[in-house]
Amino acid sequence: MLNIASKILLHSFLSATLFAQTPFSLEQFSTAHIVVKSGSNKILDKYKTNIYKLLNEYANDLNISTSRLSQRVLGVKIHLLKLTKELSIIELELYIHEPTLHMKDKEEVLSITYQNRSIFIVNDIEEDIEDNLIILLEEFSTQYEEDNE
Repeated sequence: MLNIASKILLHSFLSATLFAQTPFSLEQFSTAHIVVKSGSNKILDKYKTNIYKLLNEYANDLNISTSRLSQRVLGVKIHLLKLTKELSIIELELYIHEPTLHMKDKEEVLSITYQNRSIFIVNDIEEDIEDNLIILLEEFSTQYEEDNE
């Protein structure tokens, strides 16, 4: 009986946390400098270019100015882990980092103010990166719109 109750509680907890909004706030976010980084030279520049274009499209749809002068960075980081010749895994991270004031000593520090990741096995690298990035950007867009209603 205790085992069944534990499973129900665990399932309820996981369900609530899986569909919860991120702990980050996207209020009053109107400008960002877009950055695309790769931890591997195996991620070709054409993929980086496509990622940059997608980031710009979503930023424009949300009325986020993508000025290079902004101290806020909206970026994507790609990390390729090659396990075997046939099996590769990619970690795709969508993030925002920006200077903030440290509460205790009022010093400016660089803070991660938004972060979301996707980890997936590569079948078709270009299609997989684009599909997973769109999922991350849709989640970001939904939260951005909810936070700025």
